[in-house]
Amino acid sequence: MNIIVNRIKHLFDCTIGEFKIYDNNNVIFECHSLEDIERPIWQKIDGKTAIPRGNYVVIIDYSVKFKREMPHILKPDLKELDNFKGIRIHPGNTSADTDGCILIGKWDGKSNYITDSRITFNVFFEILKKGIEKEAIIPLTITGGNL
Repeated sequence: MNIIVNRIKHLFDCTIGEFKIYDNNNVIFECHSLEDIERPIWQKIDGKTAIPRGNYVVIIDYSVKFKREMPHILKPDLKELDNFKGIRIHPGNTSADTDGCILIGKWDGKSNYITDSRITFNVFFEILKKGIEKEAIIPLTITGGNL
């Protein structure tokens, strides 16, 4: 199992992507993602910058902020991302709901927000838990998005 986020649209206050889970090269889950603005790493603004494109892993661990088990994005060596701490995949609708995290839901193709985020997240989280039971960590690749 692996997750790919392909950033497809830069809006004035956020970045929209296509979020897909693959199992043996078959898409088993898909939705949209909303992240902060993608910026060069030297131009990072705390709480208002998407994590850089690249390869990561997703684990599930306890979030103090959410007070529950949540997907946590880490570097492949299982350490926090450089210049980003506590990056998660979680529900939310606008750039105000993310501090560098990836929000998931449905995008209408024009707005700067996503909808149905909690429903989408709950379906995603069940799939992720099953994948992690088998593989412990899930690879995540972020692509697309020209600066």
